[in-house]
This record gives sequence, C-alpha cells and structure tokens, in this order.
Amino acid sequence: MNDVEVKIRLPKYLVDWLNEFSRELGRAPDDFIGEVLHRYYDAWKIGREAVTASTNLESLSKEFIQICKNDRRKNIVESFVKWAKERGLGVGDLDENAVREFLTHYAHLRNIKKSSLYSYKGLLNKFIKFVRSKHS
Repeated sequence: MNDVEVKIRLPKYLVDWLNEFSRELGRAPDDFIGEVLHRYYDAWKIGREAVTASTNLESLSKEFIQICKNDRRKNIVESFVKWAKERGLGVGDLDENAVREFLTHYAHLRNIKKSSLYSYKGLLNKFIKFVRSKHS
C-alpha cells in the first residue's frame, strides 16, 4: 500500500482527544484515523457499486427490450428494473424471489389475470438470464 502524508487542520481539543484516545487504544493517531476513514470508504464504495450496477441494469434492460421489441409484454421489464432500482437491488440480487416479490407488488397495484402474471414471470426470468449472461 502506498501511504501518503496528508496535513489536516483540527481544533486543539480534537487533537488532544485524538492523541489521548489513540494512546488508550495502543494505536498511532494516523492508524486510528485511517481505520475510521476506511469504514466510510467501504460504505461509500458499496453505494457507488450499487449505483453502477443499477445503471448497468438499466442499459441491459434497454438492450433486452430492443431484442424483444415486438413483444407486447416488454413494459414489464422496465417496471421491474425501476422497482429493483428503488430497492437498491443490483444484478446479483435478481433472482426468482425478486421476480416473485415484484409481481406480488405489481399485481397489488393493478388488476392482472393470473395468466398474465405467469407470462410476465417467464419474460422476467428470461431477462435475468440475459443480464447474467452479459454481466459474467
């Protein structure tokens, strides 16, 4: 790892506390600050990856819809992707359980025949296979 020195300005009481607290932990102040920053970095990175996966999911859905452009059910894919994005789901989170949960939610909002739900399920499972084949 390449360590780089960074100069930061802090109020004196924080510097005093940092030195005392670090000493109590048996750590150097820069190690302690590094650990704290690393936790924030990990959370930020997870959020960034979720946004990237979501964007990738949207572009893959557009590609899939182009492939099945004559299929009258193609709007269900857009709804599914929107639903997945709202829940922070990425490509790896899409499976049969996600499809089932989405269709339950979707059917609750609309009056849909069981045969249509079965048809939607089939198309969404094809979409998931498509996404996984492109994402691998």
